[in-house]
Amino acid sequence: MLLTDKIIINTTNNTKGYYINLGYQINDDNSLCIFIKDLPKKSGIEIDVKCDNCDKIRKIQYRNYLKSKEVYDKYYCNKCCHKKSEKTYIKKNNIKCIFLDDNFIKNTKLRHEIKRNSLKDEKNKNKIEYNNKKIEYNNKRLEEKRLNFIKKAVIIHENKYDYTLVKYKTNKIKVEIICKVCGSHFFQSPSNHVNHKQNCSFCDGKYKIEDNSFNEYCKEIRKETYKYKKELFENWDGYDFYDNEYIKCNFILKSNDDKYPNIDHKISIKFGFDNNILVEKIGNIDNLCITKRILNIKKGRKNYV
Repeated sequence: MLLTDKIIINTTNNTKGYYINLGYQINDDNSLCIFIKDLPKKSGIEIDVKCDNCDKIRKIQYRNYLKSKEVYDKYYCNKCCHKKSEKTYIKKNNIKCIFLDDNFIKNTKLRHEIKRNSLKDEKNKNKIEYNNKKIEYNNKRLEEKRLNFIKKAVIIHENKYDYTLVKYKTNKIKVEIICKVCGSHFFQSPSNHVNHKQNCSFCDGKYKIEDNSFNEYCKEIRKETYKYKKELFENWDGYDFYDNEYIKCNFILKSNDDKYPNIDHKISIKFGFDNNILVEKIGNIDNLCITKRILNIKKGRKNYV
């Protein structure tokens, strides 16, 4: 159904004569307001039309509108096109087609939607199963590599270290290792620990495991040091005790970084153990200072006061 009777168009040299013969006067800008019925039958100009079945408004070419009117006496949109085919079928065969019934079409649409949804569900299930299998396979591989690393490390380092906290990812990502000699936790890559045979970064694995008295001495000093930890950091000016470099801002670094601030004993624990110095004196706040991790490790290896 047409919504308007008139339309404004732009004329060309080819169409001017046609509209002048119909009695229209063309403006200076070649624009012209005409009745839609005066348009040529093969005109491609778009006009506003409303569907006679669902009342949907859209724009179509004038020639397509005339074709629909000639065949069906009404205009149907694409969604209502089955109405057209239903009428043509009745005209040709004088019988109503079952496949063009509204209920049949709705049921077929529902069936197609159900099929599409089922296919999507199957794809999602397959993806989830594939991802779960992949995760299981990767976890198994990591566990095998972890156990293999621990076996090699125990053989090379003669059971000096505890590997219960090891979370193996790759050969170059550092893992947490516990030293059974001094009781400290340190981070080291599996390749350095096994291939390059690197020892504990605090005691270098030099003290014997059989010396339980030294381990107990270290534990007592740590307990004593922990009492003064809060007071030490509160009164600290932020400078390294040994080279006077400002390192208070280095807390943003990782704890295993060389420049991370660490608590150090001015008189070393080993020196105190060898000379029978009291735990209270070694762990006292007067014997504590803050330095970079790398300097703390070097001092521990050289074992000076």
